[in-house]
Amino acid sequence: MSRYEVQFKSSGIVAFSATERAICQHWYDCNNFAPETPYSDPDTGEIVPDKWVKGECLNLFIVKRVK
Repeated sequence: MSRYEVQFKSSGIVAFSATERAICQHWYDCNNFAPETPYSDPDTGEIVPDKWVKGECLNLFIVKRVK
């Protein structure tokens, strides 16, 4: 059975691993991005309730399949 790992790009150290890619991808999505921020309308500058913008990618991790 294959295993998936989330590794630090800089060192290759494994930060997280699982047997399902979707689980690793979820961990990656939660930890490889800056926090979400409230969405503000570009025309008015007002914050739109219940609308969030995904944070910038921090580019810290990669997801790899290992045997």
